[in-house]
Amino acid sequence: MTSARAGPADHPFRSLLGAAAIALVLLVGFAGLRGWGELAEARARRERLETSLEETRRRIEALERRSRELTTSPAALERLAREELGMVRPGEIVLMLEPARGAAAAAEVSPPAEPPPPPAASRRP
Repeated sequence: MTSARAGPADHPFRSLLGAAAIALVLLVGFAGLRGWGELAEARARRERLETSLEETRRRIEALERRSRELTTSPAALERLAREELGMVRPGEIVLMLEPARGAAAAAEVSPPAEPPPPPAASRRP
């Protein structure tokens, strides 16, 4: 009868096959972990892009509203011309005021006042 036990020649092959299977499982496991990390990064990037896209859409809507306002409202167009371009109507007088200076700048320009001299002592006869 033949023996059901493996011979010495099968033993190294089984060890090698087992080591290869373990290595393959570890390799797949590490690749899976790396894939999960990349997937999480991709999801975070997608959220950032969606947020940026929504902000851009809101900005476009605001600019479209402003454009409509400027093309339909002469008062809005005049306000823009005056405030942002500094335009004036013929015959208007423009006053340009300097910004107020701080207390430190004012102190540098004018020296502190000297105290008045003491009053002269009156003499009695």
